Amino acid sequence: QCSVPSGLFGVTAVAAGSEHSLALVVPANQTITFGPLANKTYRDPDFSVSATASSGLAVSFAASGNCTVSGATVHLTGAGSCTVTALQAGNVNYNPAPDVSRTFAITKAGQTITFGPLANKRYGAPDFRVSATASSSLAVSFAASGRCTVSAATVHLTGAGSCTVTASQPGDGNYNAAPDVSRSFSITRPPCRVPKVVGNRVASARLTIARRHCRTGKVGYVYSRLRKKGVVISQSR
Repeated sequence: QCSVPSGLFGVTAVAAGSEHSLALVVPANQTITFGPLANKTYRDPDFSVSATASSGLAVSFAASGNCTVSGATVHLTGAGSCTVTALQAGNVNYNPAPDVSRTFAITKAGQTITFGPLANKRYGAPDFRVSATASSSLAVSFAASGRCTVSAATVHLTGAGSCTVTASQPGDGNYNAAPDVSRSFSITRPPCRVPKVVGNRVASARLTIARRHCRTGKVGYVYSRLRKKGVVISQSR
């Protein structure tokens, strides 16, 4: 009598000996069914893939490109493309299945800038810093227009009026450029402290008053033999 182990497929010959028996098995072929994968956007959540082998054996996955795979869960690592390959190595009854690869595109993610409002200032106030953040965590840059300048993130006031600071983020290989965000604020004149200019010449008096952030009022002229022409002899509030 000859006992052949059960569960074998593709047995083409059996040989029996006094202490053993042999079965010649030719493994069967198998195929993998693995559907197409939809395109994704960078920063989309991880997702699962599935495939089946005609043998009923478990299918494993490998990934290349801007992605990784753990088990059947795919994680996107950047914009570009991702290729997921389904594999089945076979066993004693089945030959390895031909690999099946599916490639999909990964588009750049969008981003936004968070930039809070800026308080009004008075001309002569010290330089101050501004800050903004991008949802991508990329660095934000600043530009200024109006009565101000900006260097890096430090704003300098150049006069009374208004100032607009614009926050920008141009994007990179994984993110599209963020929409610019602008913040405007008013710059008021500093308080006027009227200097004493009696005894000064008119031109010099006007300059001194202007330097104190004041405006000259009505200027009257009188002539006196005791005073030099063009010298301030009195001033009002």
